[in-house]
Amino acid sequence: MDRVLKGARVLAIEDDEDILATYAAIFDMMETHFSAAPTLAEGMKLAATRPFDVLLLDRSIGYDSGLTAIPQIHLHAPSLRIIMATAHRDTDAALEALRAGAHDYLVKPFSAEQLRIAVARQVEARRLAGRVEALEKQLPNDGDPAPVSASPVMRQILALAQQVAATDANVLILGESGTGKNVLAKLIHRLSARRDRDFATVNCPSLSAELLENELFGHRKGAFTGANDSADGRVAKVDGGTLFLDEIGDFPLPLQPKLLRFIQDKEYERVGDPTTRRADVRIIAATNRDLADMVRAGTFRQDLFYRINVVSLTLPSLRERREDVVGLAEGFVRKFATAYGRPARGFTDCGRAALLEYPWPGNVRELQNVIERAVILCGDDALDRRHLALDVSIDALAPMPKGAVAAAVPSPSAPPTWSPPAVVPAAAAADAPSMPAPPEAPDRAEAPASAASRPAIDDGPVLLRDAGGTPLSLEALEQRQLRAALAEAKTLDEAARWLGIDASTLYRKRKAYGLK
Repeated sequence: MDRVLKGARVLAIEDDEDILATYAAIFDMMETHFSAAPTLAEGMKLAATRPFDVLLLDRSIGYDSGLTAIPQIHLHAPSLRIIMATAHRDTDAALEALRAGAHDYLVKPFSAEQLRIAVARQVEARRLAGRVEALEKQLPNDGDPAPVSASPVMRQILALAQQVAATDANVLILGESGTGKNVLAKLIHRLSARRDRDFATVNCPSLSAELLENELFGHRKGAFTGANDSADGRVAKVDGGTLFLDEIGDFPLPLQPKLLRFIQDKEYERVGDPTTRRADVRIIAATNRDLADMVRAGTFRQDLFYRINVVSLTLPSLRERREDVVGLAEGFVRKFATAYGRPARGFTDCGRAALLEYPWPGNVRELQNVIERAVILCGDDALDRRHLALDVSIDALAPMPKGAVAAAVPSPSAPPTWSPPAVVPAAAAADAPSMPAPPEAPDRAEAPASAASRPAIDDGPVLLRDAGGTPLSLEALEQRQLRAALAEAKTLDEAARWLGIDASTLYRKRKAYGLK
């Protein structure tokens, strides 16, 4: 730790003189270059004009909020690592800091050891990011950009990928659909000694066992109806290169012994051909399935699993690397602006906020599709929340039952208080990020229902249904109730009080359901 902090550059924005003096004493002992600013304006100016590794940012500096200043700091110093210092001990405050763009947080009062560990961790993360960035610049420009990241987790994965690439070890890439497993596979190939040979992808779920065997190993003339000529498969065509088996979890069980033999011995036979052939091919596989569970269930061979899982890399979901969302989106804007001949106007502040608020269940692939659509539709405008249309969910596209709008809008005579969504018809924006429009100005074609006509818990049993008429499960009802409370309440504690549960229980349920 002493080695990491020696020579590091740390800036503190803090209005407490005693704390600044403590910072100075600690960093002086560590031979760390330390600077301080007692106001937010001074600190932001220093951060924008001088090269610091880490920023210790107080949550409240006088009347200013360090929390709201984080986006502006990132704009002028994108590589600066931010540690939020806060007196708030609740989990919600910590999450708020991380969502705003902080990389870590410390709860006051904290010990000198806690401070040193936190700062050393961020210094190391910044240096790792610098090494990966330098590596990315060395990559050959083959039209497929290397992945870039501001996420510490993702940076570590990229660094590990660099190490693995220097070997011929088989690699298994894990992660949710859309996280960029194919991009990482190509990166490993481009960093390897096989970079001058071919890289090929085989999408396992798209082919039957017979077609997949032919795709991999080829066939002899006359091996089957329509085989008028002999043909090589992918393993022969990429001899000396890399073969990427995408979604290996869907590889047919009857064909797995042949793949295992090829991986072990580099030997294979074409369909209908008894001649044994050889090919020197590196295997990179990927899946979003739990192969260990499949092995236990007997749907995936254990020996094949061990062979492909020499080194495994697990890609985080986009919601786990929110530091990358805006950067990736800006890259896609440039890409599609060029492709479609549109001006690359970037994002408004509201557009950036929408990107960071959305959970991205489809990960990077979904982000790319959203940005492509937005670039096409935005004209000459900077991309705003309305261009992104992130509040349009699959559920929201379903036909709305008759009277749903009226039931979802409170009566003009009713007080503007929060009401449980459990009595709201299913199609009334189940996945919308905000509550229905205020009753004071309902600019709707449908007239609001009267208080007497709206269903209420006291009116007797009400069986709630989705847009298709299917009764909702208790789990679905709970999710809706939680989502509505979290959207309306100002704090997690307030939402918990409304729901009649403690904040820790609400936090666990929110995490389990993937709610914000």
